[in-house]
Amino acid sequence: MNKIFAIGAIIRDRYQIIDILSTKTGFGITYKVKDRNHPTQRILVLK
Repeated sequence: MNKIFAIGAIIRDRYQIIDILSTKTGFGITYKVKDRNHPTQRILVLK
């Protein structure tokens, strides 16, 4: 079972979760994140 991180959580000291896109695809959890190392970069999708 995969752990679902809360919105606002920081993953790998780099990515801040903005939204949870999907949890039921069978391929893991998909998040919409912001890269804290590159704050001007667009929003990313992280699996």
